[in-house]
Amino acid sequence: MKKKIWSLDIQDMSWVEHTKDEINFIIDIMDLSGTERILDLACGFGRHAIELSRRGFSVVGVDITLDYIKEAMRISSLEKLNTEFICADLRNVSLN
Repeated sequence: MKKKIWSLDIQDMSWVEHTKDEINFIIDIMDLSGTERILDLACGFGRHAIELSRRGFSVVGVDITLDYIKEAMRISSLEKLNTEFICADLRNVSLN
């Protein structure tokens, strides 16, 4: 079976503009305080992980697509955010 190759073109999709609202909903529905450590599986280019980190959360994002992880790391580094990104198949990730 051939694997689909994902690209950063998804950054231009209309649903990306809803990221802040989605994070507001997650924080509200889960009653998060801002001190939690969050694992974002299949994080893509990090839009949720980065927004959570901007709000003070410590975040680890995992995705299998190297271009996505590189972009997430680039943005996170530019903004000096408390994030870690791992390029891996989430079925094989072991976090300690």
